[in-house]
Amino acid sequence: MKKSRIVSLALAAMLCLSACAKTPEAPVVVQKNKDRLIEKATSEDEDRKPLQEAQEETPSDYSFHYQSEDGKVTISAEADVLLPETERIPMYQVSCQGFPQEQVTAIYDYLFQGESTWYDPDNWYYTKAMADADLEDMRRELERLRVDTEMDPDRKKNLMDTLQEMIDDKEAFYNSYPDEMTKVPRDSTYQIKTYDSVYGPGEYQELYVRTDSGKSLLVHSYTDRDAQSILSYKSKTGYKYACEPTTSAIANYNNPVPYDSDVPFSCAYSYEEAKALADGLFLAAGVDVRLIQTELLQGAWDQSEWYENQSIADDDVHNAYLFCYSRVIDGIPVAATTSEAMYVEDNNPCWLYERIYVTVDSGGISNIEWDYPVTCGNVVNEDVNILPFEEAKRKFEEMAPLIYQGQYAEGEGKTQLTVDRVELNLMRTRDGGGLTGLYVPTWVFYGTQDFGREAFSGESLLTRSPWIILAVNAVDGSIIDVKAGY
Repeated sequence: MKKSRIVSLALAAMLCLSACAKTPEAPVVVQKNKDRLIEKATSEDEDRKPLQEAQEETPSDYSFHYQSEDGKVTISAEADVLLPETERIPMYQVSCQGFPQEQVTAIYDYLFQGESTWYDPDNWYYTKAMADADLEDMRRELERLRVDTEMDPDRKKNLMDTLQEMIDDKEAFYNSYPDEMTKVPRDSTYQIKTYDSVYGPGEYQELYVRTDSGKSLLVHSYTDRDAQSILSYKSKTGYKYACEPTTSAIANYNNPVPYDSDVPFSCAYSYEEAKALADGLFLAAGVDVRLIQTELLQGAWDQSEWYENQSIADDDVHNAYLFCYSRVIDGIPVAATTSEAMYVEDNNPCWLYERIYVTVDSGGISNIEWDYPVTCGNVVNEDVNILPFEEAKRKFEEMAPLIYQGQYAEGEGKTQLTVDRVELNLMRTRDGGGLTGLYVPTWVFYGTQDFGREAFSGESLLTRSPWIILAVNAVDGSIIDVKAGY
């Protein structure tokens, strides 16, 4: 089947709004100083309690309902409250050190299972034969436009002119495309690359390999001045899955639905078999993780990339599993979110929260998207006393209405916030704008945010989970700003 889809930018615009409209009486939302927080975590405080005491006193569920007087903000919580089943909760120093060579080699071995890999030293992965196929498609589309009698003449002319320019450009470069790719054998060993940025020149480690069967693995690993390390893998069918959900509308490209949804589904692997394949990746890499959620995806691919109204061809049924993971440190889950938002005026290096996604279809692992990996360093305190849930609940009920009313103080927008679980996690904070920070015990209020229909021409914009509504630092009671990272 074919569908035309319009990608909305409204949600991205909403996420650029400022976090607060006014300052509360107590300075709850403040920049976290790493040294101050370490001192707090290692000191005695009668308001904080050992984890075991918190486990005994914390209720198993939480309920809260709120609506602002102007009706713009509604908050509803019917949530499970989950604590780690460990005897203590630690605090660690963290940093951005990318993917270690040993870890990448283990992942490489797991994915390719001895299959030969190669790369083109000139980075020419586009041949004359590929150009011929694209030119044929473009000329066919140009002819289709030429005989179209229903399209607006001005729009038709603009499309034809644009398409002809694309054809002319490709023909002009045609002789520079190689007849065949140069395939140089390559193993999992990194190559050193250089780059220039606003912070000056730097180096990063790179691995890019392909196979004759259509697989590819790309790793960019930064160890200085940049946190955007990535590990991206695709199988021969991986192009069909946009496997890293974000807050943008492209997240719906594959019609994702929860695993237990009643939709037609066909995959050569059972859930247990698919999960075992995905879990095996982390066993090989030596990384302790937890599965946050599983969704089902419907394969989709671009049928007409040369035409303004993108036409999408879908597989007939949902046919892949999307597994979302986060790290586990000493038995404590690490907080995770799909948010990609940062303050637009912030010139600090981008350091989003770590995201780990594995897609499995009938061919096995089809996609891996793993970015912003965190390196866990020295322990600050092996047994941190934490604020009880009652205090976190009080902070949530005080601050969530204030923060979200501030976002919707002007304009016609509305939002519906739904909290479905509260977890005591380790959450990464950063030391100001730097690329070091802490894993801090945090009460994390997870759920969904619907940005409302009225402000966006009837379109409902719902965040993809996992989504953090509010995070309360369990050491000092401050609110961790997800967009700032502290």
